[in-house]
Amino acid sequence: VAARCFGLHPWWVATEYDELISLLRTRLETDSQAFVGEIGLDGLRRETLNTQETLFRQQFALAAELQRPVTLHCVRAYGRMRTAIEEAECLPPAISMHSYGGSYDFGRDLISITAKKKLPFVFWFFLDYQWSKVETSV
Repeated sequence: VAARCFGLHPWWVATEYDELISLLRTRLETDSQAFVGEIGLDGLRRETLNTQETLFRQQFALAAELQRPVTLHCVRAYGRMRTAIEEAECLPPAISMHSYGGSYDFGRDLISITAKKKLPFVFWFFLDYQWSKVETSV
């Protein structure tokens, strides 16, 4: 199963993002099957972390408003992401965590937050495949 996803990844955060949020809204309203993602926080890019958080909260709220599933990216910013999700007025209908590498406690907290609202939550784990074997078999 494949789904179209639209969102502003934290690696590509710009300081002027109001127009980007507007464009994202337009795209999502045009494509009623699209998900929001991959959005989130990346603590390895500390110089933009505050902007990332503002942008993450806006995209997360948009996903909730439009009732779109969301795919999250989080690296070394788990506390900030937990707080942002807990403080959200409304949650999207489903949340997935892309390439999860966080702690058990953070994972448990996210499952608890979404379980209270009876929402699905999925962790996508990165598995260390031997890519050369995968590529030759494709």
